[in-house]
Amino acid sequence: IRLTPPGLRNDPLAATLHAEGIDLAQFDVLLSGNAKLGGTIDGAIDASGTESNPAVTGTLKLAGGSYSSNILRSALTNGRAQLDFTRTQARLSGAHTDIGGGAIDGAATATFGDLRDLQRTLAFNGQFTAKNAALNIANFFRGTIDGTLEANKPQGDIPTLAGTFAFSKTRLPLAALIPRAPSNSAPRVPPTVAFNLNVQVGNDVRVTGPGVDIGARGAVAIGGNLAHPELNGRITSTDGTLSFY
Repeated sequence: IRLTPPGLRNDPLAATLHAEGIDLAQFDVLLSGNAKLGGTIDGAIDASGTESNPAVTGTLKLAGGSYSSNILRSALTNGRAQLDFTRTQARLSGAHTDIGGGAIDGAATATFGDLRDLQRTLAFNGQFTAKNAALNIANFFRGTIDGTLEANKPQGDIPTLAGTFAFSKTRLPLAALIPRAPSNSAPRVPPTVAFNLNVQVGNDVRVTGPGVDIGARGAVAIGGNLAHPELNGRITSTDGTLSFY
């Protein structure tokens, strides 16, 4: 890595990153939850221009990527991707990982401008597809997901997450579905992310917990934003038991 720090504000930028077989496992110590990284990074990136008018060029490639932790118990394996920079545009291509007998694939593009105001100048669009992806997130979710997700952010606006997901062979802990009461002193959450999602509850989906084992089926549309989410749909109980003493 070669970096020339800027002096006065908006002075010229000069930075170079050269990666040759960088082993990601060496960064495990920086992660929590007994997380383990794997894979290698190769490539080179050069940054020039100024803070208000940056220019980034080069390519980075990931091969043999992997990730696991105490939280994400279904390990990501066989990860690969390529990230190309062309002045003020970044392009992610060939992104892939195996997970739980299935896979997640995707691609994305982004443009950026004044680094002093990325919230306004950054724009991106990405599409990701999950096929038979079995996720096991500790104390939150265990099941199989099929579907697509699109993340889109125009310049000067908040991002939107859109897509359709189908859950099957899924177990949801009851505790994960019970919302926590907000503190009266909690600050208002700004609408940082908008939603346009359709969630389908398919075969063998159950809510479980102490004294609870209930099957469910249906569909829910999720709209609104992070500050004010909107749900529209119907979930029907198919069978099960509920016991409280």
